[in-house]
Parts: sequence; structure tokens; C-alpha cells
Amino acid sequence: IKNEDASGILPLNMTTKVVVRTNLRNLIDMSHQRMCVRAYWEYRELMEAELTDCSIFGAIERIGGRKVEALARRTLEITRASAEEARLLAVPAGEPLFYLNAYFTDREQRPVCIGRQYYVGSRYLFEI
Repeated sequence: IKNEDASGILPLNMTTKVVVRTNLRNLIDMSHQRMCVRAYWEYRELMEAELTDCSIFGAIERIGGRKVEALARRTLEITRASAEEARLLAVPAGEPLFYLNAYFTDREQRPVCIGRQYYVGSRYLFEI
């Protein structure tokens, strides 16, 4: 598998409501990049897919033909919000954040997607 095929854009395999805060300029820029004819066809189809109230892993399987079977690696670290992250998350720069990085594979242990998420600690309760 090519290295660039292992890159991921999708969130973790858990019931979650994803709320994206962006501005119109960034949204238009991302759409142009992901809908460009040079982009991977899977990206283009995911950008066009109806993802309301469905499993993102189900959409990956339906569109890309590969099923997420395992969580290969997961790391959790505490970091501080950069100026950009602070602006996007509406917190002060330097605010502590949880940074969760997870790698998902298929049955043959080939990379399918990567989930990278920032959590504002004061807004979440993690039950372990």
C-alpha cells in the first residue's frame, strides 16, 4: 500500500457527534481540495456522501470497500492550544487540551484511517 493511501481524515470509532467550527473561506478551500479531480476518488465520494446519522466506518466500507477491523494504536497526550487551535476551539491560547491520535486497520492490518482529535478538558468527562 502506498504511504499516501494510509493517510486518514476520519474520526474515531465511537458514538460521537462531530461539530466542526470553521469559516466559509476554509470550508470552500477544503471542498476545492477534496473535490479536485486529482484528489483520491474516495475523498471525493466521502465529500459527497450523506453522513448524517450514520457510521463513518460504514461509509468508508461502502465507498472504499475496506472494513475497519481493529484499532492498531492509540495515544493520548496533554498539549497546549496553539493560537490557531485556541481560536477554533474558543479557548485561550495555551489552554490544556487532550490530543487523541488513533490508527485503524483492516483485517490484513493495512491502514484504513487515522483519527486525530483535540478535546478541551473542561468540556468533557472521560469514563475509564
